[in-house]
Amino acid sequence: MPLRTATLGRPNRRRSTVLPPLPYVLALIAVLYLVLSGLTLLIFGWHYVGGGAAIQKLHPASYLLLVGLSLSLVFDPPFRWLFVHRFASDPSLALFVAAVLLTAIYSYFSADTPIAPFVDTFGAAIVSAVVLTCISNQQIKFIRRLVDAIFIVNIVVIFFELVQQTDFVMDYVSTLSRTPEEVVVLGVQGEGSFFGRLSALFGHPLNAAMLFGIYSIANLVSTPMRFSPACAARLSLSILSYLAIFPTGSRASIATTTIILLLYISASTIGSLSSGYLNKAGVIYVLVVGAALVVLGAFLWSVGFFDPMLDRFEHDAGSALSRDFALEVLQNASTFTLWFGFSQTDLNELQQSFGLIAIEIAWVNFILVGGLITTIPLFITFCLFLFRSLRKYCDVGIYFVSLLIFESTFASNSIWSKGSALTSSLIVGISFLRRSDLLLKFHPKQAMMPVRRFDRPMLAN
Repeated sequence: MPLRTATLGRPNRRRSTVLPPLPYVLALIAVLYLVLSGLTLLIFGWHYVGGGAAIQKLHPASYLLLVGLSLSLVFDPPFRWLFVHRFASDPSLALFVAAVLLTAIYSYFSADTPIAPFVDTFGAAIVSAVVLTCISNQQIKFIRRLVDAIFIVNIVVIFFELVQQTDFVMDYVSTLSRTPEEVVVLGVQGEGSFFGRLSALFGHPLNAAMLFGIYSIANLVSTPMRFSPACAARLSLSILSYLAIFPTGSRASIATTTIILLLYISASTIGSLSSGYLNKAGVIYVLVVGAALVVLGAFLWSVGFFDPMLDRFEHDAGSALSRDFALEVLQNASTFTLWFGFSQTDLNELQQSFGLIAIEIAWVNFILVGGLITTIPLFITFCLFLFRSLRKYCDVGIYFVSLLIFESTFASNSIWSKGSALTSSLIVGISFLRRSDLLLKFHPKQAMMPVRRFDRPMLAN
């Protein structure tokens, strides 16, 4: 009797024998991190920024993600096998989880630091990233469509805000009553909201700038150059998202995004020339887009589009000085304190002595609270996660997204303060750059996992 080979027949196409919609539910939950910023949650009465009920210390999407993940693990055997296999087969990911747990536990007992920021900032990011590697290409495409819709709306909003010289979300939030903790961060009720730096619906200018930068990079690096409406549309979205960074006034994001985009274009050009193959579509796109940007740039300059960013370069408003103070705090700390961290009381007194509301370098905060004993493992494993773990599941373009995420940790509190910036960034990057053949190389037990082969992410659009 001839040997029979495994085939993908009708029984194997069922994603879940009990709850088929679960992967789409997980996808929708993940996208909520992009939609619901801390300010947006305040509009709905959820005091995520601080001072609310205990249940409000975490993002609502985190609770939904926990429920959705639990149901998927119980009722979806293929998903369960994949999810567990990710941690078991990826030492970099497992070490990153261990470092996060070590830092959270040590900081809680040594400096009375809340656990909530670690859950929302790192826990949600890790779980969301792993979930996106366990669902099918069809569901990834579904997430990508949602991400496109969210960013198109935010690009339109931030350009309209710039024209109107107002911040729609903050205008409304400024009329709401707020807790004492929220007053420290947002100011008193009724205080003027527009200060020249816009964020659309992303809640904070720095978060908005990073997300616009990541969306711009993801659109460019995931799109093979060829003459097609999809390619032209992706390049247009990349340019518009890049321009949307300027109203945020984030100098670090615009500089880093520009460098990364130029780095990718240069690497692609050198690679093409060294291989002896010249992509005609790529050359034409570069010439056309370059000429268009010159004309568009001249027009935008004449109407003052770049003024908010130029003003940030001219008038620092104490931002760089606060970072200098943060580094000075480290320089004046004792060797014991550097290794084992400050107590919460000492840290508050030290911060007040420098007149700092917050220390705007994430890694300095980790050192001050958890000491080098926890910060060094966290830093190393975070780098391994960004540049090793993600590469296992995504195309090489993920390196460029990871570079911008990595830079943001030195220019803001993106991974120290409680928030969804890291989670949102990973959702955008993975949804665009996840390998299309990822679910084709699995253990035979995964036979009922759907394995429809799609073209590269953007070509499928």
